[in-house]
Amino acid sequence: MYPSKPIRAFALSTLSAGLVLAHQSAFAATQEMDTVVISASGTEHTQMTAPAFTTVIDADALRDNPTESVADLVSRSAGVINTTDSAGRDEVRMRGLDAGYTLILVDGRRISSGNALWRGGDFDFSAVPRASIERIEIVRGPMSSLYGADAMGGVINIITKKGAQDWDTNVDVVYEHITEGEEGDQFRTNLSTAGSLTDNLYLRLSGEFYNRDAWYINDADTVPEREEKKARNLSGSLSWDLDERQTVNADLMINHDERPYDNYASGSYREQEIERTTYALSHEGNWDWGRTLLSVNYEDGEIDDYNSRYPDPKQRNLEETNLTLSGNASMNLGIHGLSMGYEYRNQEVSDKVAFTQSGSSDASQQALFMQDEMQLTDKLRLTLGGRYEDHDDFDGEFTPRGYLVYELNNAVSIKGGVSKAYKAPRPHQIIEEYQIVSCGGSCFIPGNPDLTPETSVNYELGIETRATNWRMSAVVFRNDVEDMITATYDAATQSRAWVNLNEVQVTGLEVEGQVDLNRVLSLDAAYTYMDTEENGDAELAFRPRHKLNAGLNWQATADTGLRLGVDYFGEQKNWDNEAQSAYTLVSLTANSRVAPDLTLRGGINNLTDVDLNDDDDDYYSNVVGRSVYVGLSYDF
Repeated sequence: MYPSKPIRAFALSTLSAGLVLAHQSAFAATQEMDTVVISASGTEHTQMTAPAFTTVIDADALRDNPTESVADLVSRSAGVINTTDSAGRDEVRMRGLDAGYTLILVDGRRISSGNALWRGGDFDFSAVPRASIERIEIVRGPMSSLYGADAMGGVINIITKKGAQDWDTNVDVVYEHITEGEEGDQFRTNLSTAGSLTDNLYLRLSGEFYNRDAWYINDADTVPEREEKKARNLSGSLSWDLDERQTVNADLMINHDERPYDNYASGSYREQEIERTTYALSHEGNWDWGRTLLSVNYEDGEIDDYNSRYPDPKQRNLEETNLTLSGNASMNLGIHGLSMGYEYRNQEVSDKVAFTQSGSSDASQQALFMQDEMQLTDKLRLTLGGRYEDHDDFDGEFTPRGYLVYELNNAVSIKGGVSKAYKAPRPHQIIEEYQIVSCGGSCFIPGNPDLTPETSVNYELGIETRATNWRMSAVVFRNDVEDMITATYDAATQSRAWVNLNEVQVTGLEVEGQVDLNRVLSLDAAYTYMDTEENGDAELAFRPRHKLNAGLNWQATADTGLRLGVDYFGEQKNWDNEAQSAYTLVSLTANSRVAPDLTLRGGINNLTDVDLNDDDDDYYSNVVGRSVYVGLSYDF
């Protein structure tokens, strides 16, 4: 099977145009400084040479519109969409696959308490204080050969700041008021400080305080369109340079996320609270022969979950601990850039109600991986990698990957490859005694020990281009997923069961770019075309065929900038295979440095006050009404 003719034609024309433009400008302008990424291969690359298509969100973008969540910012990228659920909880989907198929990392380490609360959890996207984030790297497409299970759609790596020699402290506050509907205001405060304690000891501490009121479309409503939320997050990092070759890092992250008691559906009430502490210790070595990294990461999470739809007891307590030990080494041998490593993970999930017999589950898995980045010629690099992962509950899984990068000239790279990925069943899906409530509280879904991992094969081909005043990337891809796990429903017995049933194919085109129109105007955009197919027939629900995120940026003065943003979501199907209308959101933001250390921010979100409830369409997501915000950032 191949992509449809319209997709192939559009993709080929886009790639051809990009090649011609880039080739013509390659020697007419000096190449601009390219962004460095590490998540695509575990080693440093520029976006031009990385063996994957990536997007990088820097600290400035995080500050420009501080009311947007990390999930909202990530969804501006090609191939990524944030489809919030009926309560306004974030569900980031990459390349058409559900949120559970995207692996979220913090400094390359998994965060995974979402496994304990198997549905409706969006804690991971708000766990890291925004002031502590240096950048966010997004790798689109399967990365199981490097990171193992759950990286079938892609990887989001949140990279935090480290202390430096000079002390730097920042306070950032923002207040947002929703002008339409009732309530919904939010207030966020961030504080971060970093610097050196001695000549070889560096510290960074960051904290975040976030309050958000529930938002209702009108004062007669009893069920909010966006739930109330309170979050308190603390992050710290201590780095010790043992000598010129060795560094020891100790990291701590504490999260407290609360969703207070309230209606979430007519006559149904819910309250949830998560507390999670993560400890990490690592050793980095930079030797004559190569580099090494040894690390241990321990995560302890607890979730209190109340739901009036649960059979007694309606109050549930879930606990999850994750221990990860890993070590890897990289070195250059002739034309080979070799990386190899070992990883051990142990996960224990405790739920005395859902685990009807034992009260908990414990599983371990270990993996070996190897990667060879071969510099075949001055312009051609071949990356071959593979990972073998052995799990307590099913047979081992091998996920290979092959990727070619050809640098046509110093401004153009042609890239493409094939990769295999897999996703392991979660504890609630595979353990027979586990009983999860479903059917609105009237039935259970038991675990199925006969489940096998979901697998996929991804193909992609595209270009990366860079010049002094513009950049662009374009990639056409296809992802074939087999044995996708779904919950079936038997109307006769009114029961549900987990089965390996679905086969999904996602084909698409992703284009990202930025151009300086003149000295004060610039335009950036990210476009995605996606064609989905489930079991050879139906289209996947809530996947817009077209998505465009664009912004016109005006540097009005040396210290003041404005941005007009447009987010277009094309027609999509709902669960009944009915078409939903397209819609467009518009935002306006302003940033002004009024003093050397003080920046003021303000803006309007959903400028045209789009309300999806005005249409007859049964939208899955909701959109918050028009809002205005003000904020400031102070450095000292």
